[in-house]
Amino acid sequence: MKDSAREKRWVASLMLDLVGSTGMTETLGAERAFSLIEDVLNMAVETIEAHGGHFIEYAGDSVFALFGAPVAVENATLSAGRAALNILDRLAARNADLAASHGVEPRVRIGLAAGEVLISDLRFSGQQRINALGSAVNLAARLQSVATPNEVWCSEAVAEELAGLAVIEERGSYRLNGFETPQRLFRLHRVNSTDDSLDIRMARTSGLFVGRAEPLARLAGWMCGDREEAAALWVSGPAGIGKSRLVRQACS
Repeated sequence: MKDSAREKRWVASLMLDLVGSTGMTETLGAERAFSLIEDVLNMAVETIEAHGGHFIEYAGDSVFALFGAPVAVENATLSAGRAALNILDRLAARNADLAASHGVEPRVRIGLAAGEVLISDLRFSGQQRINALGSAVNLAARLQSVATPNEVWCSEAVAEELAGLAVIEERGSYRLNGFETPQRLFRLHRVNSTDDSLDIRMARTSGLFVGRAEPLARLAGWMCGDREEAAALWVSGPAGIGKSRLVRQACS
């Protein structure tokens, strides 16, 4: 094994697990169960990649994928949420056919978590693979293990990223293996259809505007001031500090 690259990256991590695969194997036999599992997981990976995600690996009856690495994706968490819900929609649409061909209707659990992880570009026996290590990966795995079948459960970080962009239901605090403190978990019901980056930023900041009275007053005063010629105002600051929200508030 040889390390060729390591990089910290903010990602959305998706974990999917097929419910009851052991029972399927006992009921259907190994060959028929494998065919069904392969069918469902291939559909999941196809959906993930269609939404800009990167498939990392299969693990028996599970899928692990990342959004935002190894290639950066704008609004990675939003894409991950859409992919997860699309998987459920596609599975529901195919369940009647799968039941006819395999004798069972498969169900899946999906967990989504977001955060900074370490991305490793590894080589095994001449083959290149991407791996990811970090709390967001571990939490996504724990989320899918406790999620209700055919639901998408997400972490608090995902819920915050999707605020104003999705319908999310809090499911309470859970003690998860490997985490010292209880984790607030949420169910993702629906994601809005907007793809406009400004609309997305505005949706994330649609709550009450608290503080910032001094810069808001300066900006409003400049906008209402008398001037004979057209003028431009440059609003600068670190990423995420709230420049777009400040301007929006001043214009409202």
